Amino acid sequence: MLYSFTVNHVAMSPTVSELTPYAVVLVETDDGPRVLAHASPALELRIGTRVRLVERPAADVSLYPGAGFRVAEPEGR
Repeated sequence: MLYSFTVNHVAMSPTVSELTPYAVVLVETDDGPRVLAHASPALELRIGTRVRLVERPAADVSLYPGAGFRVAEPEGR
């Protein structure tokens, strides 16, 4: 479930400026822990929406500095 999020309109560095805006989300898992991930702000993010965490291939990780492999997507996609 989407617990919290923020949409960033300023890039962390010039190398990722083409990715703005981007969302950093806090996802509460069914098991209890909360996990940070990225999500597209185009998804019309809403607190309480059920999402799933997916892993991105290593090639995509460079697009999300410091984020690891987690990306949140709405369930059912």
